[in-house]
Amino acid sequence: MDSHTIETLAITAVKESIELSKYLSQFIAENDRGPSLDGYINIYNGKSKYKRDIIGRINVQIKGKISKDITREKISYPVSIDDLNTYLMVGGVLFFVVLISPDGLRKKLYYLDLTPIRIRDLIRRMSGNQKTKSIELKSLPKNSDRIASIVQNCFKHCHLQASFSSSPLPTFDMLKHAENFEGICIPVNVRGFSDPESALVNSNNYLYAIIKGSPIPHPIDELPEKFFISEEIHVPVYVADIQFYKFYFRLLEKDNKETIKIGDSFIMHLDHVGNIIKCAFNTSDKLRAAATDLSFILAVIKEGQFTIGNTVYQVDFSNGEFKDFNVNDKTETASFMCRAVAALDILGFTDDISLSQMTDADIFNLNILITAFVDNKQVSGLRKSLPILTKMSIQGHIFLLFFLPSSESATTYYVKDFFRCDVPIRSKIEGSKSVQISQYHFITPEDYIEVVNVRYDRILDSCKSCHGGAEVYSSINMILLNLLKAYDSGVKNSSEALNSARQIAEWLLNCSECSIPREYLTLNYYQVIRRIRALNAMEAHEVYTISESSSASEDIIVGANLILGNKTAAKIHFERMSKAQQEEFSDTPIYTLFTQ
Repeated sequence: MDSHTIETLAITAVKESIELSKYLSQFIAENDRGPSLDGYINIYNGKSKYKRDIIGRINVQIKGKISKDITREKISYPVSIDDLNTYLMVGGVLFFVVLISPDGLRKKLYYLDLTPIRIRDLIRRMSGNQKTKSIELKSLPKNSDRIASIVQNCFKHCHLQASFSSSPLPTFDMLKHAENFEGICIPVNVRGFSDPESALVNSNNYLYAIIKGSPIPHPIDELPEKFFISEEIHVPVYVADIQFYKFYFRLLEKDNKETIKIGDSFIMHLDHVGNIIKCAFNTSDKLRAAATDLSFILAVIKEGQFTIGNTVYQVDFSNGEFKDFNVNDKTETASFMCRAVAALDILGFTDDISLSQMTDADIFNLNILITAFVDNKQVSGLRKSLPILTKMSIQGHIFLLFFLPSSESATTYYVKDFFRCDVPIRSKIEGSKSVQISQYHFITPEDYIEVVNVRYDRILDSCKSCHGGAEVYSSINMILLNLLKAYDSGVKNSSEALNSARQIAEWLLNCSECSIPREYLTLNYYQVIRRIRALNAMEAHEVYTISESSSASEDIIVGANLILGNKTAAKIHFERMSKAQQEEFSDTPIYTLFTQ
């Protein structure tokens, strides 16, 4: 078959496809000898094909090629650098390649929208002496509305990009730091599609920046290779009568193929009618997700099915991705993971930990927690003479625990959560007689910051349970000040720490047995309030009265002025203090108000 015949058959095939649409008409010359272009397609508003209803025009280039295989969905075709430069100069083209069977009876059309952005990208990726560049084309759909959508999209993008064809274009990374960048838009024509989502994932898309003060979108110098839409579907996922998830993710891809993602580990690919094509399970690296996901997939294997909402999915795991899936080993692993999660939940630790970074020491410590808190048993086989108050690390997360010796063995302990176990502690404070103090007396500000199983809601009750006379209140006051230091240092649950400090300060202020001078208790209470909100007039007057008292010591006057925001007065009185007093005052949380 000679080149003239090939060209005629190719052009005729494109013409027929175009003319079937009420939105398009073609003006394509056969045997055209002009450089690079074969004609153009007019685009109409759909009312008629009169001139008054034309909304745009796009240039076209058509190539024909003999091929024994015309079943492919994508093909490659070489385009010369000279032609690319011509296409860029005219503002872009819609490029067609028609594969023709050797007998000329069968044809398949392919297309690529060569917009200015795409042409620039192709030229940029050519080496200095390269004369041609291979482009990838997709098969042209047979639906006339879909064809109209392709042509209209090409015209729209060529029009939007035309004035920027020779200008430097920003990348997304450049734009996201720009003050006038307001967002991104992705224009797409939905004709021929059931919904905008299908149009988006099945079209060639371009990104445009919305720039403050500019009436038109600005093209971004990036070509998305693949689009998909992810949607969180709040429908429960069951196996038998057990609910494993409250929602799942639906990913819509090209040709309306769906991917269902359940949890972090299980993916199910569906065809366009919802039949399962393929399943895959890759265990999540996160302990909590992996525990749920592995339990789910084991239940599915046992039952042979699972349910999403009211839809039942039958799953065959006898081959493919699951042929090497050892159910016994996975069951044992899932049991350990679920019990580990249960132990961490009991300790109030809700974050996750990485399985890939877990060490033997981490696993050993997790087993201690499982035995102590899930099985409620003593833990044996530990070192002798462990400190009663011990910090345990699991992947850098620090837990504060009581290790109480057991009478059974020197290497056996009752392991208790420090923050969920009330342990009576008697101690001598400042040379006093032995008194019962709160276990929180031994917690430093650094502990509140470092330890992950803190329970702030138990601190006040622990303080109230202390006995032994007026001396014990200095210990409780120290707990209050340590909480404020932790808050000022950025402790994780800062609002809980501050609320606990407020409760203690308020209780001390109203406690008739407390021997601490009232002006100190008052200032401690109001320095907590100051961290929460501004003082009202009555509160400010009370603090001012303390600052003006003739009997007030310098540290009281400094503290009162700091609470009132009078830093100049506070500095004057601070400088009147001795060096030792200044150093002592600088270590108190109220001193931080100098910097606020």
